[in-house]
Amino acid sequence: KMSIGNDIPGDLTGDPFRLSQVLFNLCGNAIKFTETGSVYLEVTKVKEDDRNVILRFNVRDTGKGIPADKLQQLFKDFAQVNTSDTRTHGGTGLGLSISKNLVELMGGEIAAESTPGYGSTFSFTIPFGRFNVSTKEYNIENTEKIDGSILNGLRILLADDNEYNRIVVLEVLNLKANVD
Repeated sequence: KMSIGNDIPGDLTGDPFRLSQVLFNLCGNAIKFTETGSVYLEVTKVKEDDRNVILRFNVRDTGKGIPADKLQQLFKDFAQVNTSDTRTHGGTGLGLSISKNLVELMGGEIAAESTPGYGSTFSFTIPFGRFNVSTKEYNIENTEKIDGSILNGLRILLADDNEYNRIVVLEVLNLKANVD
């Protein structure tokens, strides 16, 4: 399920590739660790002024949940709640660490709450710039223009055990640069 607040303006600027990567990771994890029940994505406006809008993204699931003593470790490299998760669900334990770094690069913050047996909620906030259509002026704070031309002409070896991840990475690379 998904809900996007009616009060969110449509004239926002930001980094759709980084945002998509974070959402794919958080929603993918929620689906992976929810055998029965549901996954819910909610987007709400936290704050707005003339130049910026801060949005909150909540990914909530009814999965098995995470023990309180493991929550602090989740965003570290190679961290997993249970070592058997690697065998059961795959993955390296880098997804949440990468998501945290991407959210922080966009000027936001990420957090997690969980109750074992009842599910988890991963939340992050990101400031987005306002795009003034009448003057075609971009007001972007905390966001950088990404130019993939630095990768042009490179041959890249992409290895991932998930076919969907490979497709997404290839599509993003091809949108940003001319690579083999």
